[in-house]
Amino acid sequence: MYTVEIYKTDRRTKAGERLVLKKDIRPLRPPKAHFNESHYEKMIARTIRQYPESKGYRSEVHETYVTRTSMMGDNGRIIQIRG
Repeated sequence: MYTVEIYKTDRRTKAGERLVLKKDIRPLRPPKAHFNESHYEKMIARTIRQYPESKGYRSEVHETYVTRTSMMGDNGRIIQIRG
């Protein structure tokens, strides 16, 4: 799973930009064998294309992880897995 953050330049703010959109990119159903990284890339590219840099937008893409407690004999060790 990936997270796309879209920022817009805004001189009224101290940082000079504001967060416009924060969107999680993931398949609608559980991932299947035919769903691979190129599908993620297409979904991310489609989202970024809606907010072009020529109009003052900036985008960041992050891999998203989920923190869970392992119950498989690890004494409750905290692990991070991709969402």
